[in-house]
Amino acid sequence: MAYYSYIVLLAVLVFICDAYVNSVDDIRRLENRLQQLKKKAAEDERRREAVWTRWAETIAKGAKRGEKTEKRVVHGTPMEHNQWPWLVSLHFLRPMAFTEKTGMKHVCGGTIISSDPVWVITAGHCFSEDVHEGLSNPDNWEVVINEYNQYQQEPNQIKAHIDEIHLRNFSVNTLLNDIALLKLRPIPQLQLEDVADLDEGQFQTGQRCSVAGWGQVSYRPYGLGNFIPLITSVSLIDNDLCSELYTAAKTFTFYIDQSTICAGSHEGHDACLGDSGGPLMCQSSEDDRWKLVGIVSTGNECGMKDFPGIYTRVTYYRDWISRVMQPPNGHVEV
Repeated sequence: MAYYSYIVLLAVLVFICDAYVNSVDDIRRLENRLQQLKKKAAEDERRREAVWTRWAETIAKGAKRGEKTEKRVVHGTPMEHNQWPWLVSLHFLRPMAFTEKTGMKHVCGGTIISSDPVWVITAGHCFSEDVHEGLSNPDNWEVVINEYNQYQQEPNQIKAHIDEIHLRNFSVNTLLNDIALLKLRPIPQLQLEDVADLDEGQFQTGQRCSVAGWGQVSYRPYGLGNFIPLITSVSLIDNDLCSELYTAAKTFTFYIDQSTICAGSHEGHDACLGDSGGPLMCQSSEDDRWKLVGIVSTGNECGMKDFPGIYTRVTYYRDWISRVMQPPNGHVEV
């Protein structure tokens, strides 16, 4: 009996020793894995710092060239009345969560780019049924020209109806092709100065530009749109650098290609909810005229200094814009 007890005890000791050895091996593997993760985290941090340094240098180069800056949307200041006469407010006439929260009809911004006939350029997602039911129906909208105070009727305010809405294969999944053209009914009062010039590709990385609109001044709380338009300054960012900035975070994935352009600032100046479709404008050093460079599209929340805003690049769509506004033989290509 004692012999069998000895055998059992020996077996237990062997099992315990084996388990101890295995646990030691597991601990060592975990320690090695932890060291690998720490090393990788340090490499990622160095990579992020290098990316941010490049961004800071980009912005600094733009400032050294003596480029003009507008008033400092998020971290913005109120625009002057008719400062950008081409800026319009797009009112959605049906109930939706955003307008119920803000108490205003304003949903998106837009830019007048032609007066005869009248065309407004804006974001595709503002008119996508995948975003909200009824957005693609022109009868659900009103384009307000010479809008300033959303709570007041301006003396020279014009409320225009939309005749046609043109989208360019917009995808709500990728947010690419985030552009729309609105043809309005004739407006005799419009003047040449009410129309924005389109960018022809003259602005380089680091250029100081401005974005404006009636959107929120912060991402949260939802539904706090601004009743007068704000304007803020941002710098154009190279697409490769912009993509790296988002990739370095490893949290947010956005599609950034030749059809997009990025702009931001280390102070967190940015567009926000309710600014969608509004203009990103740069001022030419040659004639001081403002040029429409981008359309407010997307980004990681609002005003986050680590993430530039993502805009639809106007130059990429110049041919499509021309085809829609002046269709050959009266046939519109969309």
